[in-house]
Amino acid sequence: MRMANRIALMRAGRVVQLGSPEELYNRPVDEGAARFFSEATAFEGTVGADGVVETPLGGVPAPGLAAGSPAEVLIRPHAIRIAPAGAAGVVATVQRARLLGADSLVDVMVGAAGQSVAARLTPPLYRRPGQKCASPSTLGNVLPFHGRHLAPNKHYRGAGTADLRVACCAPLGQYPAALRPSIKKEYRRWVR
Repeated sequence: MRMANRIALMRAGRVVQLGSPEELYNRPVDEGAARFFSEATAFEGTVGADGVVETPLGGVPAPGLAAGSPAEVLIRPHAIRIAPAGAAGVVATVQRARLLGADSLVDVMVGAAGQSVAARLTPPLYRRPGQKCASPSTLGNVLPFHGRHLAPNKHYRGAGTADLRVACCAPLGQYPAALRPSIKKEYRRWVR
């Protein structure tokens, strides 16, 4: 993402999203695109009449999704904050904590079902396994999608995110001659 000002994200030989690194990271077209650039914890739910999907970490607005429709909410590790036990928010229990240098990765268990959620904390904050803490219910950088968003995507062939590829938008001459016709075709389809 550091080397290109435009990126084409491809799946099964077809471009699924074309844009700047910021666009692909902050407004991914689907769950597969979101997971390609970042880890995320997924919560499934239903869009309420108020346009919000309830998750074990709190409600998440789901603009563009109809009330009553299934939804999947992806929450990236750096969107989750950890507070001391007793603070306002969702009660969580630390499962594992790892210092990574400039930040730390803390796995916590939340909700009645005890779902594991990863939190990337900057500055680093070490928590002991078993320690109680709270995760404030105000979340940033969450991505709501229509439930199981990849399934209806006509360009998805069921191979999972393993078949995602990124191609930086380099001059066409830098690609092998055999690929150039399909690259031209896909590029024309996306820039219309």
